[in-house]
Amino acid sequence: MDNYQESRQFSLFMCLLFVASASLLILHHEMWRDEIQAWLLIRDASSFREVLGHLKNELHPFLWYALVYPLKFLVQSPETMKPLHLFIGCTTVYIFCRYAPFSRLNKLFFVFGYFPFFEYGIIARNYSLVLLLSVLLASMYASERASPTIISKTRLYGITAGLFLICQTHLYGIIVGGIFSILIAWDVILKGERRKLFALLGFLGGVTIFLVQIFPPTNYYTPSFGWDHKVLRMQLALLSVWRGFFPFPAPFLHFWNSNILDISRFLYYLQHLLAFFALLGSIAFVLTLRELRSAVFYCVGAFSILSAIYVTGMLGIRFPGFIFIIFILALWIGYSLKGSVCRSKVISVLLLIHVAATSVAYYYDMKYPFSAAKQAAGFITNLRLRNPVIVGYVDATTMSLAGYLNTQIYYPQADRFGSFLTWDETRLVVLSTCEIIRKAGEVRTKTKRPVLVVLSYMPKENECRYTSGFSFTLLGWFPTSIVATEVYSIWLIQ
Repeated sequence: MDNYQESRQFSLFMCLLFVASASLLILHHEMWRDEIQAWLLIRDASSFREVLGHLKNELHPFLWYALVYPLKFLVQSPETMKPLHLFIGCTTVYIFCRYAPFSRLNKLFFVFGYFPFFEYGIIARNYSLVLLLSVLLASMYASERASPTIISKTRLYGITAGLFLICQTHLYGIIVGGIFSILIAWDVILKGERRKLFALLGFLGGVTIFLVQIFPPTNYYTPSFGWDHKVLRMQLALLSVWRGFFPFPAPFLHFWNSNILDISRFLYYLQHLLAFFALLGSIAFVLTLRELRSAVFYCVGAFSILSAIYVTGMLGIRFPGFIFIIFILALWIGYSLKGSVCRSKVISVLLLIHVAATSVAYYYDMKYPFSAAKQAAGFITNLRLRNPVIVGYVDATTMSLAGYLNTQIYYPQADRFGSFLTWDETRLVVLSTCEIIRKAGEVRTKTKRPVLVVLSYMPKENECRYTSGFSFTLLGWFPTSIVATEVYSIWLIQ
């Protein structure tokens, strides 16, 4: 009983430490387009059923949207998602610190590591749910294996619900759920634990619902999916192993999605060799546990993540992070089955590197705006124009202002008013500055309202400053942003 109380108190203390540290950064973190996309979709939908209808364009299932949807009735600001996201992160911290078989030092390092703290803790997206449900499944599965002859209904239903819900988070949630399902199928086939078939039904049902939701329309367009450039995609997939295990960024303004070894061409290519050794080393470390379930979990998981990165071309640092998360989950399973605690100095050093990466991200996100959208929106609000029309180009980068301004924007690429990004062929439309001014002038003529043009770049000097009888006057320029594409020049059409 004393050990339980001590463990609970330590877990609560870690939650408090996490919330205090994360809250300070969250207050300074400006949300970028991928965070705001979900908010805009929910804000402008008349019902949750309409939200579900949009998910086929998002390729994301419903769980994150279901949690965010009620918030739109409280505050009309995308930042209302931040407390919800912080709560999810805090719950993850509690479960990990309470049940994971790691030393307190390693738990501390993991909680403040780059992926749990910054990538999945500060940036408000559905990846936090993948991590939460992953550690929840690991805790329930490890507890069940500790007493395999006694399968409580509560634990069985919990695993079933966890497998279903993790399939409603993201493609990577399906991968994690699939690996746990393989272990459960193993128990059913080899151990004769047939009651666990019920849990597999939860996974299969979750996958079915996932596929029904995200089946894309015929006009869906994204440049990343495909099988072309096979060698290049294989190189990038291999590179993701290094970035997942050693996410230390290059210490400069645009640190996000970078790696310290990107600073020179030689070091960039060296990462491929280091990635190979990191993959072999991580497999070897898991094998030292001499627990076949742990080895199967990691090998299948790592191969699945690398395959997903190869096929989708998703190269943001958040995706390689799941290779590392699966490695930690494999250790969790392995050490739990052995009935021991991970006090390995190798793991401590690895986790400490992740904490160092967090410190770089923390410093730059506190010092510089993650996106210039909030600054630009505040500037537009302070102009006190009467009911202005905002013309935004490029739509993918100016949509963030629609969230902070709580309005819709005219997107000349698609020739429409809207807010959230539509993933169709209009993404291929490229307009010159002159064409943008001409379309903005047409909008001003039709609406008889002041028109502000927001560009995600600074036009060249004297580039189409006067077109079709309309002048183009610079009002503001916001060039500083960690996300390099979310910089804005603001112009008045007269």
